[in-house]
Amino acid sequence: MPFGANPMSQVHLSPQQSLEFANICLAGARTTKDLGVAQELCHDAGSVLAQIKRASSTLASLKSTDVQTLREKVSATYSDLGDLQDSLGQSEKAQTSYKNAEQWRYVIENPKVPSECKHE
Repeated sequence: MPFGANPMSQVHLSPQQSLEFANICLAGARTTKDLGVAQELCHDAGSVLAQIKRASSTLASLKSTDVQTLREKVSATYSDLGDLQDSLGQSEKAQTSYKNAEQWRYVIENPKVPSECKHE
């Protein structure tokens, strides 16, 4: 794999596994002393979160309570990502992550909203 390539581009994980991977990336970004590594881990976490939306057909196979739980966790993870990006001086990326967190919360609070709601 070329340096800087998305490690998840060739891997097919369930939405729950993708969420776990994103949180592992964020945990690593919180603990590293290397700014570049922290930024790359945040980027990877954001890419993985975006893959969850693209896997919406998989979400349809889950029980509604599982989908609700997953959406709540995705929203919280996007918010955590935004906090990290903000602390790294990436304010524009942080705002995008906060917006995505809010969109996932909106879907949670309004379950009749079409699933085509955009998430980055």
